[in-house]
Amino acid sequence: MVNTSINFHWRYWFILIVLAALATLSWWLLQSAQTPQASRPGSTRHDPDFYLKDFTLTTMDKAGAPRNHLAAPSMVHYADDDSALLTLPHMTILRKDEAPWHIDAEQGWISSGGKTVILHGKVMMRQIDPTLGREQIVRTTELHLKPDDEYAETDQPVTFSNNAGSVVDAVGMRASLKDEHLQLLSKVRGIYVSETP
Repeated sequence: MVNTSINFHWRYWFILIVLAALATLSWWLLQSAQTPQASRPGSTRHDPDFYLKDFTLTTMDKAGAPRNHLAAPSMVHYADDDSALLTLPHMTILRKDEAPWHIDAEQGWISSGGKTVILHGKVMMRQIDPTLGREQIVRTTELHLKPDDEYAETDQPVTFSNNAGSVVDAVGMRASLKDEHLQLLSKVRGIYVSETP
């Protein structure tokens, strides 16, 4: 009689432990099988939606005259923020009655609407004015451009040189291409040769 009671209690507890283990296993499988709710396309992902190869883009002013040219071997566009990445971009900022600025870089990024362009790598701004016999070159590793405002800036080391013999190194630059005003911000050193006789 005693042995039957012990066997009964042992089976009872064994069944309870197995049921508890099965319940725990079922709960764990249910939790692991549930997938997080899929996000809306473009809401948080930064995936390209199209790309271009060997393209040239020209923007116009309000009168319909060309204002800027942008060319690159490749561009990848992203839908979530309407930005674009460029490889080896070449930008020409056209200026009325003045020589244009040509800007080259290894990589570029364009904001939505093209209001801001950030250039990376070996960045070179160059202006050649054959009528005045003048050439100016600015080299840096990062350049922030606002093409519509004809404005460029960087907080990186920059080198300015011209064909008159000037070579000036600095850290940081603000350049208004509209009125040919170049401001070097700090650690300025080098040789400046005046272009006027």
